[in-house]
Amino acid sequence: MGIKELYRRIPGTAAPTREQAHGAWAAVSTLRHESEHPLVVGAYTAAEWTLQLTDVRPLPRASLTDDDIVRIAVADDPDLVHPANHANHANHANHATIGDEVLHAIDILEHRRAGDESVALGVYVWLAWWLGHRDLPEELIPASEAFEQLRAG
Repeated sequence: MGIKELYRRIPGTAAPTREQAHGAWAAVSTLRHESEHPLVVGAYTAAEWTLQLTDVRPLPRASLTDDDIVRIAVADDPDLVHPANHANHANHANHATIGDEVLHAIDILEHRRAGDESVALGVYVWLAWWLGHRDLPEELIPASEAFEQLRAG
């Protein structure tokens, strides 16, 4: 599988293949460690959620402060997170909740809320890729010119 094919979704699949998920995660996490660009932050938080590294939905998480993170770590906040063993998985990344989060990102993009647009775009492109609605953009594909520009800052 060539590098660009790794980031293209196979029509009719419910989620990316394991190889695709690992490759896309490696690309996004590399960018996140090198860049604070809002597109990258949004894609990274969405990736963590879909890979089930967190139960906090990406759009709220991208705008959390350090105090919010501490609060969530010590107390269950039903609006943001449900522990993995909790009977109600309202925030757990599954097909339905990912679809809800895509719609939330689209709503933010359509209403152009100040400061949220690029983070919402990052969340949207990752989740839309995960659901098979689109390929990852060039900015999130290693060795592309757009990827290297994000790495350079």
